[in-house]
Amino acid sequence: MHEGQSSNHVSQCPKCNKFHKGECLYGKYVCYKCGPPDHVASSCPSIKKPEQEKKGKARVFALIHDEAAKNLDMIVGILSVSNVPVYVLIDSGATHSFISNACLAKINASCQKNASVLEVSMPSSGTIDTDRIAKGVQIDFDGLTLEADLYVI
Repeated sequence: MHEGQSSNHVSQCPKCNKFHKGECLYGKYVCYKCGPPDHVASSCPSIKKPEQEKKGKARVFALIHDEAAKNLDMIVGILSVSNVPVYVLIDSGATHSFISNACLAKINASCQKNASVLEVSMPSSGTIDTDRIAKGVQIDFDGLTLEADLYVI
């Protein structure tokens, strides 16, 4: 025990001004959760961590060509994506951008694992979780080439 604290009674510690039982570990490079000096509480192996971080949410909508063509916030047509002509739908109001596995193979691009998982609600097939992203996909807008990071679904 340290500085008058009992192991069963929780009182305010005069050393760290926090409420805890037992010896005060303030100023010692040890884990405040389990005690060993080989790690700190933020990386304590005794703390159970969720299998995946909280998922982001996204929703994909289905449109027919005529609906998309009438909407002024959308671009519909064939563009050069990584030097391959691809039929695209670009929604300027969207919060996320996607590419299908089939299109990814067609443009011969690769993807990488993203740090977080995105749960995508699909109009016909429930939800899909994706943690893959194609980075730096080049899209040509009539001579202006832009790069986009696209979630793979």
